[in-house]
Parts: sequence; structure tokens; C-alpha cells
Amino acid sequence: MDSRFRGNDRQHNYKGLTVKASQYREISLEELTDRYDELRKKLFEMRCQSVTETLENSKSIRDTRREIARILTVIRQKQQIQKENK
Repeated sequence: MDSRFRGNDRQHNYKGLTVKASQYREISLEELTDRYDELRKKLFEMRCQSVTETLENSKSIRDTRREIARILTVIRQKQQIQKENK
């Protein structure tokens, strides 16, 4: 994964990597959308594992949800900026 997805002062998500909102702001809208789709699929898999009790770390669900929220926030901010520039 890209070096801009590494953080030292946040809790780790399911891949052991974290991303701050400021790091997401440097990424293009397309990349953010791809990352969002990837995390949604991963969240679904983790929820299925949680139900079958094969999930190793239940905290990873919370971390993934928070990362999704960060991405959606940055996507919304970028869309508002684009609207203002038109």
C-alpha cells in the first residue's frame, strides 16, 4: 500500500494501517471512491465473520466504520469545493 496510508498516532485498522483525513485530502476523488468500495466490502466480510464468531479482533469493525466515515467526509468536502468552483 502507498506510504501516504501510514500513520503513527492513530489506532490501527484491519490491515494495520491508518489514514488521517488530511492524508485522504491529498488523494483524488476516484481513488477515494475505490478505497470506500474496498472498505465497504471488507466491513461486510468482517460482519459475516462476527456472526460466525471467526472474527479475531472485533475492534476492527469499529475502526473500519470510522475510516469509511473519514472517507465520506473528505469526498463530500471535495464535492462542495468543486461546486463552488463552477
